[in-house]
Amino acid sequence: MTVAEGMGVVIEFDTFEVERSPGTGSGCYARLFVYNGYDSGAPLLFAGCGMAVPPPLAATANVVYIKLNMGYGTVISFALQKILF
Repeated sequence: MTVAEGMGVVIEFDTFEVERSPGTGSGCYARLFVYNGYDSGAPLLFAGCGMAVPPPLAATANVVYIKLNMGYGTVISFALQKILF
């Protein structure tokens, strides 16, 4: 997600469901990652799974990198909105 230079982004989730697995070491079949920059080398804003809606994520960069790691047959559902500042 990219916005104009000098702008920042706040991501707010309306819903969130990324399948958990209590039997795995991480507790997740899938995991959503949100980074404050162009790629996974940028500072991590969020990493998680489950059904609890994450708090708003404020990025100081004008680019947010969203990555989803998931396995076959994994249940994923989320709705988000971006707010510029």
